[in-house]
Amino acid sequence: MKASSTVTFVRRKERYAVLRGFQLLIDEKETGRIKRNQRLSFTVEPGVHHLQVKKEAGGSDVFTCDLAPGEEATFLVLGNKEEPPSLQRLHEPI
Repeated sequence: MKASSTVTFVRRKERYAVLRGFQLLIDEKETGRIKRNQRLSFTVEPGVHHLQVKKEAGGSDVFTCDLAPGEEATFLVLGNKEEPPSLQRLHEPI
């Protein structure tokens, strides 16, 4: 049996979109919404996954990651009113 992998999204306590959640997509499927100062984790199969974050006016570029069995990848969700949301992979969990 293969060990599962984990994708974690973290959104800091920024002032933008205080009450709005950003859509989180894994492999083109909405998996949840993340609000400010929130951390959400999702269990996925090991292998290649395509990640994206969206808000009503636009979305991030698609981020492709290849996860080994048991690996956890953490992504910072960023956004402001001038730019579309984006994902930044963190090398250490926060």
